[in-house]
Amino acid sequence: MSIQFFCAQCNQPIEVDDEHAGQTAACPFCRHVMTIPRESTYRAEAAVAARPLSPPAGSANDAEVSADEGPPPEWRRRRPPVPPPRQRAANTFGSYGLVCALLALLLLGIAVVRATTIAARSGKFTSPTPPTPADMTELQEQMAKDPWFVGPQIGAAFFALVGLPLGIISMVQAPQGNWRGLTTIIICGLFFLCMCAGFGLHILGMG
Repeated sequence: MSIQFFCAQCNQPIEVDDEHAGQTAACPFCRHVMTIPRESTYRAEAAVAARPLSPPAGSANDAEVSADEGPPPEWRRRRPPVPPPRQRAANTFGSYGLVCALLALLLLGIAVVRATTIAARSGKFTSPTPPTPADMTELQEQMAKDPWFVGPQIGAAFFALVGLPLGIISMVQAPQGNWRGLTTIIICGLFFLCMCAGFGLHILGMG
């Protein structure tokens, strides 16, 4: 008689002679070492068809093990799909780009908070009268000398400049369903758009 059971590691059906019950053997599919049960635990509806691996030299498999041919669809549906190389590259570039975009947002937030603090300390926005162009110029000069305002802005521009091409490369590799690359491009694109708008308003104000 024979003992039929499933490998605890890969869930493949295995059959051995009952004389090997209780002994240690290696699965012919994944080489997982296990103890052979003393009675069959096999269920035909959960069987998986696969081809055993060739036993390596010095293997711990002392029992003669064979695979039972069964319907594979259920097991194949449980296997996670391996993404193609282009998809893996898109995920990698998209992840790095998204990190750069989030760092750019963080540093930009620090710069905005610092600008608000400088403006509040100046007292020019708390008076009933609106600030004059001279007041705005003085405030801009104060911000330009503050390292906690200039430093985060430079850092944000750097990370956005790095993240934008990473997001574009990610979208080129896998344009469908690539939320990392798309999010990176949106964040970095809006960052540079705001920078250009702010620069334009500054030029108009000077004029």
